[in-house]
Amino acid sequence: MSYQPCYSIVDLTVSLAEATRPRGINNAGHVVGHTQRQFDEEQAFVWRDGATHMLGCPPERRSIAVAINDDDVIAGSTLLGEATGKACMWLDGRFVDLSDSSPVSCSASAINSIGQIVGTVINFNSLTSSHRPKISAFLYSHGVMRELSVEDETNSAATGINDHGTIVGHAYGKRIPEQQAVLWDRGLAEYMFPGHATGVNARGQAIGYNNTSPSGSRAFLWQQGELIKLGVPNNFDAATAQPLGINRDGQIVGAVSNPGTGVERACLWREDKSYDLNALISAAERWILQLAIAINDCGQIVGEGIHKRRQSAFLLNPI
Repeated sequence: MSYQPCYSIVDLTVSLAEATRPRGINNAGHVVGHTQRQFDEEQAFVWRDGATHMLGCPPERRSIAVAINDDDVIAGSTLLGEATGKACMWLDGRFVDLSDSSPVSCSASAINSIGQIVGTVINFNSLTSSHRPKISAFLYSHGVMRELSVEDETNSAATGINDHGTIVGHAYGKRIPEQQAVLWDRGLAEYMFPGHATGVNARGQAIGYNNTSPSGSRAFLWQQGELIKLGVPNNFDAATAQPLGINRDGQIVGAVSNPGTGVERACLWREDKSYDLNALISAAERWILQLAIAINDCGQIVGEGIHKRRQSAFLLNPI
């Protein structure tokens, strides 16, 4: 008989917030994300040892935290107005702006164990042949932010980085007929498959999805040059699937949805099987788990769902 995982659940929802959106978790179970209040006022937070702590940022700016490493260094972004953002980190509780005063807008996506951060930068001083600002993936390392190279006239974004410095993301532009998932290894870009890459683990396994199917997106695992399609739980026959997080052991979390009904559920892919996470918690908890966003090497999962008729954040602990 195969092993079926099961979980206990912790409510991470911040009181008085209209929404709580967790985005990352480290191996100590510390969670980062942001709250949303009225007028879309986002504020970054870290949850540790059962308590939520709001993270500071410059006045008149909104903040989002997206990832945390095992040294509790937090990556995120601040927002000013509708379109201007700045990648940042919180180091020992201190706010650090990663970009200089140049005319760029940038956002962070991921951080690894040695504090390298990746994300996306819009450079208003560098225009494409269509006279639009260049959009590039970036790597921030040892105090320096640099753009990651792809083909000329190609825009890119970075979404994940592992402890070896392997980076994943996507690229699109004039020279690429359709958007491509990209892996950067030692500065060299390799196209993996059509679509988006969303994460990479310590073993170099990458996850992502594409939208080439008429019925919706399809989820994939990429390893050693081989592309493996990820299935969906039995109760989602014609599902759209998006994997969002992967841990060292290759356990993957994300979401599946039924385009016909609009039903969305948090999903776990483990050992070649897919699970609706709602089936792995006690029904007495009265949760609807809609989106699993990140998983650590201990198997703890964070995400979003509905609890007590409101949008809520959860932490799942393996039992």
